[in-house]
Parts: sequence; C-alpha cells; structure tokens
Amino acid sequence: MLQVATAKLFTHPSHTNRLKGVLYTNVHLPSDTTVDTAIGSFTPLAHTQYGNALCWDFTEHVEGTDFGPGVLHSNGIDAYIDDCASVLSFALECICTPSSSVADRLIRVGAINRRDTPQQLIPKIFDKDRYIKPEDLPNFQSLLKSIIGLPRVKFLGIMKAIRTYVAALHRLEEDVNLSYTLLVMSMETLVQDFDGYESSWSDIEDRKRRPLEKAMEGIEKAHADAIKDTLIKVEHVAANKRFKAFIRSHIRDVHFSVELSGEPSPVGKRDFEEALNNVYNVRSKYVHTLKPLPNEFLAFSGSSETVHIGGELIFTLRGLRRVAKSVIQSFIENQEQIDKEPYNYTWESPNIIQAKMCPSTWISRTDGLSNESFRLYFEGYISLLDQFFTNHPDGQLYDVRRVLEIGLAKRSQLKSEHHRALVGLYIAFAYFTHPTLHPETKLESIDYEAINLPSIESLIIHTATGEVTDWPIEEHIKQHNAYFKKRYKTSGIKAPPKLEACMDLALAERWRASGDHDKAFETLNCARLNSPGLIEIHSFSDSFLPDSAINWLRIVYPSLNKLRSQNTLDDSGL
Repeated sequence: MLQVATAKLFTHPSHTNRLKGVLYTNVHLPSDTTVDTAIGSFTPLAHTQYGNALCWDFTEHVEGTDFGPGVLHSNGIDAYIDDCASVLSFALECICTPSSSVADRLIRVGAINRRDTPQQLIPKIFDKDRYIKPEDLPNFQSLLKSIIGLPRVKFLGIMKAIRTYVAALHRLEEDVNLSYTLLVMSMETLVQDFDGYESSWSDIEDRKRRPLEKAMEGIEKAHADAIKDTLIKVEHVAANKRFKAFIRSHIRDVHFSVELSGEPSPVGKRDFEEALNNVYNVRSKYVHTLKPLPNEFLAFSGSSETVHIGGELIFTLRGLRRVAKSVIQSFIENQEQIDKEPYNYTWESPNIIQAKMCPSTWISRTDGLSNESFRLYFEGYISLLDQFFTNHPDGQLYDVRRVLEIGLAKRSQLKSEHHRALVGLYIAFAYFTHPTLHPETKLESIDYEAINLPSIESLIIHTATGEVTDWPIEEHIKQHNAYFKKRYKTSGIKAPPKLEACMDLALAERWRASGDHDKAFETLNCARLNSPGLIEIHSFSDSFLPDSAINWLRIVYPSLNKLRSQNTLDDSGL
C-alpha cells in the first residue's frame, strides 16, 4: 500500500491525510536530523529500552471516486507501517519494526560469545547500535525513491522479496535452517516472476528426458516436437538453472571488493560460483525433507562468507544475506522508473475482502441477468432452500418468477448446463409454492427431457425435492461422485453441507431399495464421517432398519415434520 498512498496509481482526484507512527530500531540517524524520503520523513524521538524510537511522518493520498456509495477517509497508519519497517530494515541493513516487543527480542545484548547468535552469524544488522553517517543518507533516499518508482507489478514483487528477506532475519535466532531457506526464497520469488527464462527440452532432468526420448523413437519428428513442447509447458524445469542465471545477472563486481562491499573478507568470484551451485540444493533439501544444515555449519562459519563442508562449498548466513541484499537491490536499480501509472489496486487493500452476498439480496433481481447466470441463480436458490428447510415452518421462499420467465423465453440460446439449471430452478420454486404463484410460462417437453437426464443439476434437484432418481444406480453413483469432485471448482455447483449430507443418504436409499443392505450400511457410515456435526445422521444410522425407506430431508431437517402453508412467498428484491 505504500506505493498506492503516493497517488501514483490514481485516476481520480484525491485528498490527503497526515499520518504518524512510531518505529523501533537499532539505527541512530545523524543527530537532530529529520530524513525526508519518497515515503515520508523519519525523525529520531528517543532511546528506549526497546531500542531507538523513530517518528514516521507520512502524507497519505486517498483516491476519490465518482461511482458507487461510500467514501474512504483513510486506511490508517497500520495499513502502511509494516511495509515501511521492512523497507527500512532492508535499505539501512538494520532492525526496524513497529512492535516494541519484537524490537526488544531482536536488539538484545548478552550471550554474544555463543556461535549461533544473530550478532555472530550476521554482524552489523543485529548490533545494538547502528550509526548512520550523513554521507550514507543520499543512497538511502535514492533507494526508497527507486522502490516507489517501480512499475506496479514489479513493486509488488519487490515488496514480496523484501518482506521475505526481513522475515529471514527475524527468524534467525529461532531457526537457522528456516532463516537460510527464507533468504533463498527472497531471491527465488523474483526468479519465478521476472527472470523471463524460456525452458528448452534439454532443461528436463536426464532421468525423465532419456526414457521419454526412448519412447518417442519412431514417432514422426513433428509429432515428437509437439509432445516435447507440451511437456516443457507443464513440467517445472530448470529451477536450479534459472535461479543461478538470475543471481549471476544481478551480482556486480563490487560484490567482490573489500573497499566497496563493506566486508573484511568478501567471497571471491570463483568461490562465489562454486557456492552458488549448492544454494538451491540446500534450500530444496530443507523444504522437501527438512534436512538441516550440517552440524559443522555454525562451528566453522566464523567471519567468512563461505564454508567448506563435506566436499562442498556453502554460503554462510553472512554470505547468503549479502547475496540476497545485492540481488534484490540490483533488480530494483535496473528497472525503469514510472511517475504515473493508472492501475486498479482496489483488491490489494488490506482493509478490503471479497465475500459472497447472501442470495436473498439478489435472487429476485433481473438486472444484469445473462445467458451465463442461471447456474449461479440455481446454486443461490438451493442455498436459500437450505435456510427454508432449517427454519421451517418460519422459513422464507423467494420470488424468482421474473428470472424464470426471462430464462424460458430464451431457452434456445442457453448452453446445456444453464438450461438444466434454469429448469432445476423452476422445479425447485414450483415444488414449494402454491400453484397460483407459479410462472405463467410452463415447462415444455424439451425442458423435462433436459432435467431428467443424469446430471449434477438433476441430482441436486432430486435431492432437494426428496425424489428418488430412476437412473441405473451406477449412473447415480457417477453423478454423485462428479458432484463432489467438482463442487469447489468454477465448473461445479456447491450445495449447502446439509443438502450434501442428503445426497449421501439418497445414495444409501438407492442401495437399500436395490436390496444391497451392506452397501446401504456402508454409505450411511460414510455419511456419518462426511457430516460429523449432524447428530441426526448419527442417530438415524444407529437405529437404521433396512425395511424402512430413508427419507433424507426429514432426517437432516427434522423441522420439516411441522406443517406450513404453501401460500407464503417473500418478495424481497422486487
């Protein structure tokens, strides 16, 4: 959100707010100095028991809008201060956090003789006092300006990398292996998003490539090439190769200079290449098998940027941290700077979430109704039926007559799945309302043919109306399994949990009616396991007698045993 608040991405006029926050750090800015940057100004406040306190003074720009209700006055300082702290931690190579307790934990004195303390593994960053010289400030200010000036997509990528880099430092005292892995991942996220690497057939591992080449012998070259191109697209190839190429492209010669690197004994270029070969493997072994760094790693790290263990040269945390800093900073400095970039950042705000509206708010509305809407309306009405069953006899039924009339008028234009959903919606509405409230347009034979054929929509409507399907049981099982396979996908329909339990009971009834009582008991047990919160199913299965039909609606919704008039109809939304 830091970049958003600069107004760089706006297309409408904005208003401003002056926000202030407190950051705790081990940094000492030059005495009595307020440092102005692209993300606000920083002024020393006081030295506290939690470290030095800095006041962050920040002008927030909030975009106005010429559409929709509501006015946002401010996102508040909390929407920005964590990212601000991360940027300062990265740019000044220090500890910086809005949390006094985190600062107290990270900026500590004592136990400095232990080989595994942060102060020993990565000096300077964890020093109790980090003094910034006046001559260091222009580079600091320039780096922050470059970060804010990035194109939006690359800014988001850089912030992800910087947050991961800072998280690695904050986890160092607790878990050296996790810290090491996070440092690698801070660079890896840039590789995955921005390296532009084009995979080739040779990038596929030998153990996979050679058997495939053997299997494709005798296939025409054009067909073999098509198969290879397909495999290249779906196979995660050359991860290590891509990682190393990206790192090399962002490491400059100053990285190997005593004078310019700030290290008393920086890694040499030849040793850098050798250690780089092992970085990704160390990360992968920990990620996939939690294999820790060798015991000798901490003992022999010392002040060197590499350590030789078991025939391999490995970056120490000191060396890897500097590689990550160099790569991320180099990436920032190599990007174009954009002063103005209209961009829809709405869903990136931490204060905004997307949530589905209750279907009762729109189920009777027809504005925006299209040929692609009827599965959504069907799913929404089924969820409202669940509420109706649960609250019976006081539940509400919603008027969808206008939706049905519009849909039936254009049935020939609908895709098969939307036609089935429209017919299912009609049947669900008509089944629970009085005939005087039914739509004027009636279903035709083509509609009944569509809904009677086995489908997920038909399975749902049979379940919701308490009707047993007349399909072969194998087809019923097929549609039952298809529903649960697709229910969370965009191509599926999601019924409420209680109606899903009814589907299991409906399948158990099919087995019972067929005479296969063992399968019926087995399916009932599955229903218990799939719906552990529905005590009604537990009670029924415990007392189940195969001689009696399974009335799934009255089992799952016992309130349906109470009488209710069919004349009641809620016209919400009309």
